[in-house]
Amino acid sequence: SDQPAFELTHCTGEFLLSARGVSANNVIIQSTRSYLELDGSLHGFNVFKSTGTGNLQHDSAQVKMKARNIDFSELRKFIPSLDFLHGSAFVDLAVDGLFGDLAIRRLNVQAYRNTVNVSGTVRNLQEPGRLELELFAGAPSINPSDASRLLPGLGLPVYERVGRAALFVEFAGTPLDFRTRTILKGGFGDCEVKGTVNLRGKEPAYDLSFTTARLDVASLTANPKLKTVLSSNGELKGEGISLDGLNASLVIRIDSSTVRNILLDSARVSLTGISRRLEVTADVTSQTMSSAVSAHADLSDSDHPVFGGTLSLRGINIGRLLGDPRYESDITLEGSVSGSGGTIDDLNTDTRLTLLPSTFQRHEVSSQEIRVFLDQNSPGNKRLTLQSSIMDLELKGKFDLDLAAAVLVHQTANLLETIKEHALPPESLRTKEPGLRIGHH
Repeated sequence: SDQPAFELTHCTGEFLLSARGVSANNVIIQSTRSYLELDGSLHGFNVFKSTGTGNLQHDSAQVKMKARNIDFSELRKFIPSLDFLHGSAFVDLAVDGLFGDLAIRRLNVQAYRNTVNVSGTVRNLQEPGRLELELFAGAPSINPSDASRLLPGLGLPVYERVGRAALFVEFAGTPLDFRTRTILKGGFGDCEVKGTVNLRGKEPAYDLSFTTARLDVASLTANPKLKTVLSSNGELKGEGISLDGLNASLVIRIDSSTVRNILLDSARVSLTGISRRLEVTADVTSQTMSSAVSAHADLSDSDHPVFGGTLSLRGINIGRLLGDPRYESDITLEGSVSGSGGTIDDLNTDTRLTLLPSTFQRHEVSSQEIRVFLDQNSPGNKRLTLQSSIMDLELKGKFDLDLAAAVLVHQTANLLETIKEHALPPESLRTKEPGLRIGHH
């Protein structure tokens, strides 16, 4: 384009420089896409004997600025780091006080029909390394879907189904060590997060708590299958983000909620990570159904990760979970798994399942035990076995686990069908006589 990236079309003002201070009044700056008005003063600042910003702490300052429109594409020409911003905004600012203790009387920002109001205090502005902020921000009615339009460079999701919401934020501390509280309320429910964050160390440290009320995950994710009415609370404490530096715990508690029209009486999920070792537990109760899961993984040796876990299900009604009465059931199941490996080619597992007396599609199902064992320690002599009280299957030698798993799934489906029909499997499915002995992994 022949048009310059930035064209200043108008600039006027009254400027004063003296030994008693500096001021700029009735300033108007206009470009092809932006317009702002400015009045400001700094009393006590001697521009002719300036020794830096350190002596400005007790000087009186005042700034009033009203920008009818600030075009971000123009602003990026002067501040390239703002390349994530798109569009334009209206800004109304009023600040006064000592330079080292400034009060933000008013900061109103409007963009895409959303308004955010900010007030608070800025301290030690004369010494950026000691900067302290105490800010309060409120937005009584914003459209979260506009965030992706305003900040396209951040790759934010588009919240099309969220609707308008109210946002309130408190911030106190330094940019690297602060206390915060954020409240978000809307038709999708209520969320609150509060606590402290410290970014001064090698690893970020955090101590946060959160609550949700009537939260609909489907609205936030645009996935109708995740329809929920979620009431929860929890804590996130520790330090680190990567596996190498992680030393933290996360606890989530859910009370009297619904997920896909399934009532949850209570649930608790706990996740702990310490020095590349992870542990997770989950307990869920839904009327007559309950489940308990625990798992752990040791990733300290990246070439040989180790994992394991246990599972306990009581009174599980698959028909309720799927929303399909054809699968009405009452299943009680226990299981465990242990193993090692991080890829499909070096995976070794020992999985045991015990089906206790249950019902499925009004059929009584007696107790059954199933064990799946995989040993790939020797690439040329692999071993995959399925052992149950009514059928055994064994593969040995050099094989592709993808194909072997497909065979195992097919045979397992036959096994489940056999269990349901209370009959032994046909002889064609028997690859080994019952009673296969499998050595410990």
